[in-house]
Amino acid sequence: NMAALADDQGNLISTNRAFAVRAFGDPDAPVSGTPLVNLIAANERGQFHFVAEGKDGGGLRIMQVPVSEGQGALTLFVLLDDAGGFGGLGQEGSASLHALLDFLPIGLALANSDGRFVYLNKSFRKAAGLSKEDRPIYPGDLVVDEDKAAVSDAVRRFARGRSVGSDIAVRLKSAPEEP
Repeated sequence: NMAALADDQGNLISTNRAFAVRAFGDPDAPVSGTPLVNLIAANERGQFHFVAEGKDGGGLRIMQVPVSEGQGALTLFVLLDDAGGFGGLGQEGSASLHALLDFLPIGLALANSDGRFVYLNKSFRKAAGLSKEDRPIYPGDLVVDEDKAAVSDAVRRFARGRSVGSDIAVRLKSAPEEP
């Protein structure tokens, strides 16, 4: 798995060795300041690949994870080989992706369009007061009863494709006195 951290202008700050080898051909290449868009291109089918590998290079699946917001915001880019050409990740690919997401220092939870949890990383579980065995079904299962409606409304808005971020203050069941 490959990862790259970029600033709000799209310039690389740092990458892991796997990314540096594929993008630059050198694990110790000086990557800082290089525009990410100069390293990745799309073929006529819209599949991404590294420019250094040419159009016949292996396809990439790219995920963006915002690390911070506002001026000076940072974004983590996770890149996975996409041998299936936009096909599903499969069980092995999903396990690799989940292992990678567990290393993030920020809490991350993924929900499907029905609002059911699909994945919770370790940081999210810790922040929500969940053990490894706890399997909440909906985000509303984590909050006190009075805040369930607000959480359900937010999930529905985002499931309909709303792309603008928003914040809501809720109280978790694990810490009901603290919003």
